[in-house]
Amino acid sequence: MESKLPTIKAKVITKLHGDQKDNKNAYVLLKSEEHAQKAAEKLNQAVLNGKHLRVDIDQKDEGAKSANDFETTVFIGNLPFIVNEEEVRSHIASGYKGKPDPIKNVRLVRDPQTFVGKGIGYVQFADKESMRFCIEELNNSRFQGRPLRIKKAVEPKRLEKKKRRTQERAELRQQSKEEDDDIARLRNFEKAAYGDSSSKVPGISQDSKTIKKEKKKASMEAHFDKIKS
Repeated sequence: MESKLPTIKAKVITKLHGDQKDNKNAYVLLKSEEHAQKAAEKLNQAVLNGKHLRVDIDQKDEGAKSANDFETTVFIGNLPFIVNEEEVRSHIASGYKGKPDPIKNVRLVRDPQTFVGKGIGYVQFADKESMRFCIEELNNSRFQGRPLRIKKAVEPKRLEKKKRRTQERAELRQQSKEEDDDIARLRNFEKAAYGDSSSKVPGISQDSKTIKKEKKKASMEAHFDKIKS
């Protein structure tokens, strides 16, 4: 494939990937960011030797990657471990027969040592409508004998925050349960020490309620402090 883009130098990563990965990565240094942007727009998903090229701009700063990419990307789960990008792409594209090809990128997550797939991947589309169509029409579709799990992808930072909030809520529920157990033990102690008349003994009937309220208040304050931080 010939190109008139002003290339400074290019490098192909020739490291062997074994039988599990049948493609390679390459980097091309262009004279300006504008030229790099044009290259990505013109060559992304172009077919070379029967394979769709994935061409995008290398971002050394992970924070510079656009969060908008996740607005048009689906997460695919339950993929076979031995599979390549073209097979996944072909299956997804089959749902868009008679329509323009909306796929921008296909990425499979692999083990960095063996390059065996981890059973998950991502497909980015040209627009949100195509992404929603994929979820509605291809979720649970069968691929090599397996029902695929397809849903909207979530930005890693947002996913991490969600996991942290879920963990905090679980910890709060566990702490509340432990506090309830403490109160139950206190009540059992009161009954053992004072019998059923414990509610008539000054200070005893209110001890368990007071302790519970104080612990609940402390738990909530600690939870909100975590959220603020």
